[in-house]
Amino acid sequence: YRGRLVGRGAELTQLANFVAPLANGRFAGALTVQGEPGTGKSRLIHHFLEQSDALEVAELFLCQTDEILRQALNPFRYWLRDYFNQSPRFSPAQNQRHFEAVYAGLLYDTDDDELYAALVRGRSFLGALVDLFWDDSLYAQAETALRFENTLDALKALIRAECRRQPVILLLEDAHWLDVSSWELTLEIARGLTETPLFLLIALRPLREDEQSAEYKQLLDLPETHAITLESLSKADIKELIQTRLHVESLPETIVNLVQTRAG
Repeated sequence: YRGRLVGRGAELTQLANFVAPLANGRFAGALTVQGEPGTGKSRLIHHFLEQSDALEVAELFLCQTDEILRQALNPFRYWLRDYFNQSPRFSPAQNQRHFEAVYAGLLYDTDDDELYAALVRGRSFLGALVDLFWDDSLYAQAETALRFENTLDALKALIRAECRRQPVILLLEDAHWLDVSSWELTLEIARGLTETPLFLLIALRPLREDEQSAEYKQLLDLPETHAITLESLSKADIKELIQTRLHVESLPETIVNLVQTRAG
């Protein structure tokens, strides 16, 4: 991003207030940052994470959606590929070694017996999300419906285990493209991990009524879910933004009026 952020001071203050419970090891709830295309949702979040001390107390896990690829849990697959250091540049054997090394470290740091057992049980289901498979695994033996249920349980166990290491910010970018399975998991996380230092940050365009899944509506109804809606910039902010971009000290009002009318 170029230049300084303009006109979002109130929203930055709101973000700081919402994420504050993490510093005390508490659940920070879910926050949707909504706005039409181009209003600066991602820029706002990026600036906040870069300029605040949020990432000094919390680990950021980015779940990036894909406009084209809508496979089940795809944004969480995106996060896990980074988390387990998976890459098409590596051989299958290398990717498997990376996965096993990260998983071994996670198990080593888990001192809760019940959570440890859940992680052991979920290993092959998480592996399948990054295209790693074992012939004798629980994933290979499970029926299709049970595979999905166990995959959700494994993901929740992984996030819970990470929250025991340090607070976590789980960022869902471009969530207007989220698949139904991912909305289901997001809802389960928001409802089921309230005892952990976790903050769900969800950036999306406003969804029409017919685009809203039942899980999305339930998420919005949770008492721990909040919303920030980005409106168009004020005329003064638009003027400052143009001056910043063009490195000029003055502008004709006709230019400012034109940009305000056409772009907001």
